[in-house]
Amino acid sequence: MVAFVRDIIEGLRFGSASSESGSRVGLLTFSSDVEVIFHLDEYETKYDIINAFPPHFDAGGTNMELALRRMREMFTLEHGDRPAIRNIGVVVTDGKSREEQSTWREARQTRSAGIELQVVGIGRSVRQSELHGIGSCPAGPDGKNRNVFLAESFDRLGEIREQLVDVVCNSK
Repeated sequence: MVAFVRDIIEGLRFGSASSESGSRVGLLTFSSDVEVIFHLDEYETKYDIINAFPPHFDAGGTNMELALRRMREMFTLEHGDRPAIRNIGVVVTDGKSREEQSTWREARQTRSAGIELQVVGIGRSVRQSELHGIGSCPAGPDGKNRNVFLAESFDRLGEIREQLVDVVCNSK
């Protein structure tokens, strides 16, 4: 999963810390616990961001509700948010949350705070209804949420990389 997240970072365009254009990236990891690795204003270049990544992400439970709450806290002026710039959060998970209703509530609050949510589900342990409840709209003509991406396994994450980068970088 670390390689996939690094590949997504490679697809982004970065500006300087004082710039109102270009991407900013914050990273948190979640399993049973949630850990903020770095905030939006900590690194300016792809090189610095990628080098700040942990060597692996911890396995464990799937505390998505707390991860979404912490994500919301990251999108503040204090941590480098720029109010005039679109905010996008990407949730990558290989499991289902402990509390689906709490997760949906946190997702609604996160979207209400102006953060668009993209969701990547990996493998068969995810609950697709939960992922669709987390991801921001719009739905396509088939009724499926266009902000939810599914990969059959970690080995198949590369198959959705371009789609995700396109949604994150090019949609308005």
